[in-house]
Amino acid sequence: MRENKLSVEGGEGRIAAAEGRVFTARLYRARKGCRVTLSTSPPPPRPVHVPVRRPARIAIMLALAHKLQQAIDEGKVKHGAEVARRLGVSRARVAQILELALLPVQEQERVLLLEAVDGREPADGHQRRGAQSPEEH
Repeated sequence: MRENKLSVEGGEGRIAAAEGRVFTARLYRARKGCRVTLSTSPPPPRPVHVPVRRPARIAIMLALAHKLQQAIDEGKVKHGAEVARRLGVSRARVAQILELALLPVQEQERVLLLEAVDGREPADGHQRRGAQSPEEH
């Protein structure tokens, strides 16, 4: 019966046979379910992650504010209370959304350019109050 010893040092695997022969090979760890196995072939390359970008939620709300204000101005709905009933939200929420349309134009442009990347929304004003941008220093 042959007794083989396996030692792994720095990614190199050495198998020492009973007769004194030593085999050296590059070993790679591979997971198969819960098991970890050693293999002499390298693992396949990981796929390149492409970030998923979409408009930030606040940008979508700003666009909604303009659409709602347009509907009120054109007489399609009488006022914010009717909008709230139709959308199934509170009058206070409609008022919050409509207030976005009252932001200065430069601020609205900045908001419309915001993006959520991989589901992470940009920081809101509460988180940004303590941090200053480089041009504010």
